[in-house]
Amino acid sequence: MYSIKESGSGKVVLVPASFNYIVTSLLLVAIGGTALYFGVTNLGNTGTQLSWPVALIVFGTLFAGAGIGFYLKRGRFINVPQSITFDNAKGVVIIEMDPSTMQKGYIRYDEIERFDVERETRGGKTPSHYYHVYLLKKDGGRWYLTVSRNRTAADNVLQNLNTHVAVRNPVIMEIKPVISDKLEKDEKQERTTIFWQNTVDISSFFGPAIVVFFLGGIGIVTFLAGSTTIGMALGGLAVVAIVGFAQKIRKDATTRYGVSIGKEQVEYRESDKSSGAARKTKSIPLQEVHSIVYTFSPSGSMGDDIVIRTIQQHEDWMKSQTGLMEAIKAHFKSYNELIRFNIKALNAVECLQLEHWLQEVMKKRGNVHVQ
Repeated sequence: MYSIKESGSGKVVLVPASFNYIVTSLLLVAIGGTALYFGVTNLGNTGTQLSWPVALIVFGTLFAGAGIGFYLKRGRFINVPQSITFDNAKGVVIIEMDPSTMQKGYIRYDEIERFDVERETRGGKTPSHYYHVYLLKKDGGRWYLTVSRNRTAADNVLQNLNTHVAVRNPVIMEIKPVISDKLEKDEKQERTTIFWQNTVDISSFFGPAIVVFFLGGIGIVTFLAGSTTIGMALGGLAVVAIVGFAQKIRKDATTRYGVSIGKEQVEYRESDKSSGAARKTKSIPLQEVHSIVYTFSPSGSMGDDIVIRTIQQHEDWMKSQTGLMEAIKAHFKSYNELIRFNIKALNAVECLQLEHWLQEVMKKRGNVHVQ
């Protein structure tokens, strides 16, 4: 997440909070390695119940795997915008990926609805609460900025932003839509189409693999301890997780994705990479498109999908902000109807650029002004 580096003089600048990924990874590996050592060395000890060495091996592998996976996934946390600047003079938020590349994206002040706080609960019997301060755009997109363990710290950040960011200032900067060269663009007379493929990243194996191993390992331990039913149930969950994970890998490895914009329709397509045969298509009338929504979360836990919403879907989303029951109704009503996609190759700035580029193409193709 981010912390405020500068506040005042017409600007608020946020930069990524410092965190030592190597030390954290080594600590997890050390804990896991120690548990593994005692588990393996006591595995053949006839005076020890078998379930305890197996438990140590399971938890040791879990911690060691988490450490390795955390180190490999550090790019997900490091490869985020290196600065987010609220510039009151220009009336824009400047999101800079890397000063050396000059790759920038922009959010106009007139796109901002408000700043707010969201509480996230993690854990079971003794849950932990995390408070996320985020920028809410008028189209419903959220940019998560900071996270705190207590509400007071989050409220202080919120007050700072509300005090020093003049969101009503006029936009005096021209923003030209651009698109990443990581996407394949096909420009024809009747339609504009972009294609991409989500590559399989080796680091993405570790999270699900740890979950599978944990469930399977605990299942073995409980089975050996005499709890046959519970052990078999946990083993079954591990099998289900393996199947789901394998299907996801296969889909990303064999699927070509595309979004096509014509004069009358917007179409999302998933097709076989080799044969080109369509696997899934979803289309909506261009005149019904209300907004293109991108939500940014540095950890990826709160969003990162790009969503194309119709006017009705936006109204449903607005209702969902009024209470829990309305949120549940709106979720089930609209979720399966949304055009929703994730382009893993793009960073946050490139996703923001794509959002603006799609808006411009829709305006050009159908004279539709999309948020």
